[in-house]
Formats: sequence, C-alpha cells, structure tokens
Amino acid sequence: MEKDVLVYCGEGEEVRQPDTFRCCPLGLQFYSKRELPTYRVLELQVRVPDRDEKEAPTLIDCSGVVVHSQWDPEKNMYRTWVMFADLPEEMRERFRCISKESDFLCPHCENY
Repeated sequence: MEKDVLVYCGEGEEVRQPDTFRCCPLGLQFYSKRELPTYRVLELQVRVPDRDEKEAPTLIDCSGVVVHSQWDPEKNMYRTWVMFADLPEEMRERFRCISKESDFLCPHCENY
C-alpha cells in the first residue's frame, strides 16, 4: 500500500507528510504549516483507500479535537495531535486495519 499522505488544513495548500505521520482508531498526528489551538473542534474529511484498490476511496466525515500542537524546528512545521470525537465503530476498525498495514499506528495502538 502506498504511503503518500497529504494533509489539507483549511484553505491552505496540502502538506506532504513525513514518515512520522500517524493515523489510528484514536486519531491523527500530522504536520501542518499553521498552529491549531488546543481543544479546537475540527470537522475532518478523511479519504480511506480501498484495501484492494479496486474501488474508489471512501470519504469519511467526522470530527476531532486538537489535543496538542507544537512547533517542530527540524521540520519547520507544527506537529499536531487530533483525537477523533465521533468516528463510527465500523470506521475505527477500518482505520485499525489500514493503519497496521501501513505502519501508521500510534505507539499506544501498537500494543493492542
């Protein structure tokens, strides 16, 4: 499975994610060019590829809460952690499978 991940924050341009990108059933950890305030509720659209790549990706609308955002001088961007707030259980399981196959799991989920 290809690991090319792009993140769009608002109306800015996309940011190609480094290998440290994380997406798991709990949430996302990504880099962006702008800081997102802690506790801000975000409306998210996550495009999840088909496992066999035979069908179009699934677009999931959900919300999340920014739990931390900090400047990373090495990457010259903000590293942001978002916890999913209303991800349906079926999608959580799909995230778990895709994240595991792609090595995107966070350290917590790697233990379960």
